[in-house]
Amino acid sequence: MSVTAPSMQDAAAGHDAVSARPGMGAAEPAAPASGGADLIDPAMDFDYKPMSMLATASLVVGILSVVSFIGITALAVPVAGILLSLLALWQIRASRGQLIGATAAVAALLCSSGFLVAGASYQAVQYVYEVPEGHIRLRMNWLAEQGLIYEKGKYRVSPEVAALDGKKVYVKGYMYPGVKIVGITEFTMCKDTLQCCFGGQPQPTDMIFVTMKPGVTATHRDKLLAGVAGTFRVKNLDDGLPLGAIYTVEADLFR
Repeated sequence: MSVTAPSMQDAAAGHDAVSARPGMGAAEPAAPASGGADLIDPAMDFDYKPMSMLATASLVVGILSVVSFIGITALAVPVAGILLSLLALWQIRASRGQLIGATAAVAALLCSSGFLVAGASYQAVQYVYEVPEGHIRLRMNWLAEQGLIYEKGKYRVSPEVAALDGKKVYVKGYMYPGVKIVGITEFTMCKDTLQCCFGGQPQPTDMIFVTMKPGVTATHRDKLLAGVAGTFRVKNLDDGLPLGAIYTVEADLFR
């Protein structure tokens, strides 16, 4: 039995068949390495723009403007918020697209404006309706401005103040710091919180000694206005000026 050697043509055909099989062919030449600049996708590039600090500040102050309901002096907070937001909008516009935060500044402007209107309206309503029926509004600043009259070796109050003796009044002022915080039955009310009052002994005409009627107590308010309604009294000054207040209020209401 003889074995016939494969011909050259058969060998070439077999080689071509192997080369044509998927995955069995020769490796394709590697693509040439690209430069470092080609590794950065232009679509991933972005333009960073900083936030306006004034816009951020105006938004914070706008939120804090809720304190406008506390008192008239607190209305300065929303006013400051409005000014900051307007400055922020001006700054953003002047930056020619280099700063962002216009939305925050507008939101702060609306927030501060809303609290200013709401707070001012609330304070106005409170001022009109806070005086109990049958009482006279008494301003401590006016009382202090009246001062004292000295004649014939004695002090006396002005005729306008003397006319209020025994009348029902409603007066607002600042509570002089004492020992108790709650359940207060008597305290000294001052016209302001400046150093002349809380930094030393107030003038006799700058304060009112308040005594609460039985069953009525007060709670200390630190540097916040407090209101009392009751009977106004003027002390007798024939024996000279007392060390404390020359005015008293027998209060039956504390606000």
